[in-house]
Amino acid sequence: MGTVYINNVVKQMKTDLRLIQEQQPLIHNITNYVAMNFVANSLLAIGASPIMARAEEEVEEISSKSNALALNLGVPESTTAHSMILAGEAAMKKRIPIVFDVVGVGATRFRMDIASQIILRCHPTVIKGNASEIQALYSHQIGMQGVDSHQETYEVEKQAKKLAQQLSCIIVVTGAIDFITDGERMAYVHEGHSMMSKVTAMGCTATGIVGAFLAVNSNPLEASFHAMKAMGIAGERAVSQSRGNGSMMINFLDELCNLVADV
Repeated sequence: MGTVYINNVVKQMKTDLRLIQEQQPLIHNITNYVAMNFVANSLLAIGASPIMARAEEEVEEISSKSNALALNLGVPESTTAHSMILAGEAAMKKRIPIVFDVVGVGATRFRMDIASQIILRCHPTVIKGNASEIQALYSHQIGMQGVDSHQETYEVEKQAKKLAQQLSCIIVVTGAIDFITDGERMAYVHEGHSMMSKVTAMGCTATGIVGAFLAVNSNPLEASFHAMKAMGIAGERAVSQSRGNGSMMINFLDELCNLVADV
């Protein structure tokens, strides 16, 4: 077990971005309603092809034709939950990577039940959440007592590792410093800015971006690391030229668009 030190990580991130631009992977997103436009534009900015389908009549067919599936628990509804499971099972059968954002998973039993079903039936490649969401999921999945939101970072890291081992997936924990683990190794992303949290759908966008990187990089730890690194770099650059969160949102899309050439 240990920290991942990847030489030339920015160079490798750029390689993934170039592959995204060349291959234009189709990313099927079932995401928060308020996030759909921004997620789609962000995926277009890096060269991916987003599709935002959630009708149960077509999600299996669309997922089976996609290069990655991004699921988001942001606005849970029974019909959407059913569509996410159908899409996830179709993707799993075709070995298409799945990233699952467990937004607010600890807030209600309804959300936790949906998350548990998706994890059990679809086996996501990557599970993403903030520290409190990952703690809540850890408590439910591993049967340990829940912890408060002020728990020390190293404790959250230990829980993320155990959760990754238990679920055989990559865990991405977002925060001031993002960290990514496969249960053995850890990777850290220090880039980013607090203003990113003031733009609606920034977290949902990260989920879609992870999906795009998973589509071109068969190593899910590396793909998740590169995706979060790209988000952080674009966010820092956008903030440096923004007057507030409105201009930051537009500048962020521009910085994503220009990331391959400028990094």
